[in-house]
Amino acid sequence: MSDYADALEDWDWEETVGDGWDIPDVPYLDPDPWIHDHPVYVERQEKVTSILDSSYDKAQRFLARFQPLLETYWRNKQFDINILVNDLVKNPVEMLTNTIRLLKYYNQHFASNLPASTDIGLLQLDSKIIKEKLLPTPKAILEDIEKLVPVVNKARMESSTQWLEVSLTNLKKNVDNVEEFVV
Repeated sequence: MSDYADALEDWDWEETVGDGWDIPDVPYLDPDPWIHDHPVYVERQEKVTSILDSSYDKAQRFLARFQPLLETYWRNKQFDINILVNDLVKNPVEMLTNTIRLLKYYNQHFASNLPASTDIGLLQLDSKIIKEKLLPTPKAILEDIEKLVPVVNKARMESSTQWLEVSLTNLKKNVDNVEEFVV
């Protein structure tokens, strides 16, 4: 404590410290108890705490916007592309058209509703990684459809052509009765 006492001027020593100065147990001053008990500190701490709580609440509300987008992403990941080319589909052209429209909408929706970063009060949320993961999903499915549909159409066309050739050959045969024709 002599370092602190040496820093005092003679007039300050006599007025402030005088003869009644007790030397503390530790060689440094700890102002924390004085600061923490002061009303100004308590008021500022409450304000800072409320500002931080408000910022985190705003961040939680912002992140809630991602829930529908994440559900769409999950549905896209569960999508089985082979259902589009299944022979049992009632209106395959209509279904394919609607699926392509929906995927284009998702692609546009993800691009416009996923900001790269957002300032929310004291916080800045970076959502680039989420955008990079969600945005390619509809594009990838569209690319897969563009690859799959021509291959399936070609295979179906070849199958139909082969059936037609066999049927024409069978029709050209001479038959004497109905039973021979049906077989």
